Amino acid sequence: MPDRPSPESRVQWLRGISWLSGGTVLSLGASAVAGILIARLLGPSGFGIYAFVTVATSLLSMVSGYGLNLHLVTILKRDRGDSKAYAEVSRVAYCLSGLAAVVGAAVAWLAFSPHIRLPLMIDLGEVLFAPLMLRQVILQVRSRQRDMILAQMANRLAWILYVTLTFALPPAHILVWLMIGRVAVLLLWGVVLRAMARLPGRNTRTPRASLWPFSSYLGVVRASAPLAIGSLLGTGYNRIDQLLLTGIRGSYATGLYAGAVRLAELPGSFPSIVQNVSMPTFVRAHQSREGAQLSSALTDALLLTIIPSGLAVSLLAGLGGPLIVLVLGRRFGGAATALVILAAADWMRLPGTVYTTLAIAVDRRRVLAIAIGCGFAVNLVINLALIPLIGALGAAVASLFGYGTSALLTARAAHEERRTLRPSYLLTVRLGAAAAGAAGLGHVFRVPLPADAAVIATSYLIAIVLVLPRSERLRLQAVVMPPFERAVDALRYRS
Repeated sequence: MPDRPSPESRVQWLRGISWLSGGTVLSLGASAVAGILIARLLGPSGFGIYAFVTVATSLLSMVSGYGLNLHLVTILKRDRGDSKAYAEVSRVAYCLSGLAAVVGAAVAWLAFSPHIRLPLMIDLGEVLFAPLMLRQVILQVRSRQRDMILAQMANRLAWILYVTLTFALPPAHILVWLMIGRVAVLLLWGVVLRAMARLPGRNTRTPRASLWPFSSYLGVVRASAPLAIGSLLGTGYNRIDQLLLTGIRGSYATGLYAGAVRLAELPGSFPSIVQNVSMPTFVRAHQSREGAQLSSALTDALLLTIIPSGLAVSLLAGLGGPLIVLVLGRRFGGAATALVILAAADWMRLPGTVYTTLAIAVDRRRVLAIAIGCGFAVNLVINLALIPLIGALGAAVASLFGYGTSALLTARAAHEERRTLRPSYLLTVRLGAAAAGAAGLGHVFRVPLPADAAVIATSYLIAIVLVLPRSERLRLQAVVMPPFERAVDALRYRS
């Protein structure tokens, strides 16, 4: 029988989860603010070029990263002071980053026009400096999530400040200055991480003959290959549409679509919090071999993931055009329909995230890889078929069907016993019907924006009460109320 975790380790785990969850929300919020500012600054055409360049460099960074951060976690978990293992992984990362940057620069020079070539070649600095981010793994392994999140937030705030200052620059060179700022902020963050996360034994001199043990490096590459493929597929899954849209329809269509994507991604912060909290619960329930316990944990995770994020999705889908004009400006008004479709696609990711967490917890990674691969294939085929015909709308439809395919396959195969999963299917359909009904009501009864948002939110909450059985409402109350009661008691005690 496995040993129970000590109270000290449990408190440490809860603190780490709290910092990771809060940091995730703040980081995504800061990134969204920066994206909105850049979209308003550049307009659709300029923002399309910016989106294309950043997507291209992010894919190259995934190639150069090669899943090394996840591989490094497994190494340092065994020995937190193993500076030799970290040195091997970081040298592989720098070699891959240099190779990816050279290939990217060659492609940029040969294949793109000057107005894309220069920003892309500048932003390749992010690929070169990407291995500096491996230092975050050391902070995670040492349970220093607080320090990591504070450094990350300082990085995001510095980026927002830099973007704000670029409003005063001449419009002709703003895109170039933005790319210079991205690289500079990343380099500064890497320097801060290097100072915060030091490994013992760094001052010892390594013999020159042992600097390049190729057999060890090949072992690192082989161990990281499955993680690299999964990371690359996941990143390409979310971003390949913007590359195809730029190549087929140009930067203006990409800018409209990327603006809608920035807004549609906003509800995605809460599922990552539930994922951090639900993973240990799923693991314990699976180890206990009790299907009822696992089914109960799955229901709780679905309720906590879909209900709050579903409200945001309903607002995005129901408000549509007025919201995107208010946030991004009138130049992005043509992306209203794409925003509605992307909001529906983002809702598909909510149950998909929960079932993905369950599949990882019960060690069904092969099934998960197949589901992601099928979703990626559907997304790619529909993009190639519809983007030449309807542009950004085609990319949005491809995202809807791609995410839907991946979520459906993951939901059907996340656990070996289907009986454990069946009760969650009806719950997911009911919550989806509530979100769809509230968004549809926003399109039927058009009123000025603040009142429209209030109508959609109220309709959604009423629909949730109507579609959920009494047992699920009581379960949701039992999960949600204790933390609030403890917070109120803590405030009373301090006062």
